[in-house]
Amino acid sequence: MPRIPEQIVLITQRLQHRPSRWKRWLATGAGVLALIASFFLGLVMLILALGVASAVALFIGTRIWWLRRKLRDGQQPAATSKPGSGNVIEGESRDISGGD
Repeated sequence: MPRIPEQIVLITQRLQHRPSRWKRWLATGAGVLALIASFFLGLVMLILALGVASAVALFIGTRIWWLRRKLRDGQQPAATSKPGSGNVIEGESRDISGGD
């Protein structure tokens, strides 16, 4: 059986060596801090998203309420009205082109 060179044995032993206790504690603490930070970041993002959604819902609800109020009062909504078109003029039309 061939003999394994000493350098390869040393490298293999170093790779199999477990980290020290304080390194494991430090890695665990860093992992816990990362979990806590990501939880709070997610919480902040959720609050921001709910705030934006509430603002949009409030805007849409107010707009619908305003348009319904305008229609109920007999006014045309501002989005479809034209300047000077407040009065309706009724009338008749006749075909004078020579037909019946």
